[in-house]
Amino acid sequence: KSEINVIEAKTMTAEAVAVVELPSRVPYGFHALFVTR
Repeated sequence: KSEINVIEAKTMTAEAVAVVELPSRVPYGFHALFVTR
């Protein structure tokens, strides 16, 4: 089981905007992508 923590990019505060629980493990090295559109 894994979690994705969504944070506010403008402030980078420690509190997550959303937390998504995933049923399986996400491998180490997984990264996100920020798009300015």
